[in-house]
Amino acid sequence: MNKQNYTRGILTYEWFNAVNLVAYFTWVVSSVIGALLGGIVKDPKELGLDFALVTMFIGLLYLQVISDITIKKKVQFLVIVVVFFLVYFGMIFIPSNVLIIVVTLIGCALGVVLKNVIY
Repeated sequence: MNKQNYTRGILTYEWFNAVNLVAYFTWVVSSVIGALLGGIVKDPKELGLDFALVTMFIGLLYLQVISDITIKKKVQFLVIVVVFFLVYFGMIFIPSNVLIIVVTLIGCALGVVLKNVIY
């Protein structure tokens, strides 16, 4: 996202290939290390690792919000708040595996409408 913001939307074929190769290589190496060392941790909850995935996505969301200069912060925060409430109250009525898909589609549609129509 940063590369696109700071190059005025110009991304080259070579850059995409390099980024994909690095991402796949990192994924494979991390998966192998996790498979080899995963048995060392007997109970992830003792170390607080059960929350690691949630914190990773919170970090990714934060980085997305501060780095995207093409969308107003007000629009981003509005979409985040709406999605939060949809998930929170949607868990009452919809099974979680379906809720994620429904809220993702609603959040994306809301973001597109707010960015392109209203703001």
